[in-house]
Amino acid sequence: MNWPVIIVTVVIVVVLIFLIIKQNKKDEKEWVDELNNDYRKEDEDEPEL
Repeated sequence: MNWPVIIVTVVIVVVLIFLIIKQNKKDEKEWVDELNNDYRKEDEDEPEL
């Protein structure tokens, strides 16, 4: 078997997985912040149902 090729491939895959997880956490935080700030403000005149 060609061990150097296998090792390089595994390292690249691990790095890609790490980067994807990191980006996903960042996107999740931005999404949560957007949802928290994107609510409809209730009007004072509008009665609650």
